Amino acid sequence: MIRAMLLLILGALLTGGLGGCARNEGTAPPAVHYGEDVCARCGMIVSDDRFAAAIVAPGDGERFVAVYDDIGEMLDDAEAMSRPGAALWVHDFNTSEWIDARGAYYCKGGDLVTPMASGIAALPTRDAAERLVAEYGGEVVDFGGLIEPPGQR
Repeated sequence: MIRAMLLLILGALLTGGLGGCARNEGTAPPAVHYGEDVCARCGMIVSDDRFAAAIVAPGDGERFVAVYDDIGEMLDDAEAMSRPGAALWVHDFNTSEWIDARGAYYCKGGDLVTPMASGIAALPTRDAAERLVAEYGGEVVDFGGLIEPPGQR
């Protein structure tokens, strides 16, 4: 009887512990294993944290996560970006901290070399983006400027 109760308690603990590993973490930025994780778009290894991007969307018990080696790769993945409730994340070029892609400013073009040649780097403020443009050239755009065709800005 005691053995059966112990097995029942152990089984409940194990089930609870495993359930915790699979819990839905909402749309928080993902953990990226640089040098190991592959880009959801091109399959190359994600290695430069300054240009990493991610799309995270809630799901039924398990969230959708796609990691990209270049911000331009994320922008090319329209299907993933259009998932209901999707959060778009980019790394701050200077600190490599995750920032909300829709609220970020970008240095686009110029002499900035990125993993897939998009020439896009994210910054948390317009001032920071202007400083990067002063160093590398190009232009400062917001998220809308990245996804709208040039003639429509």
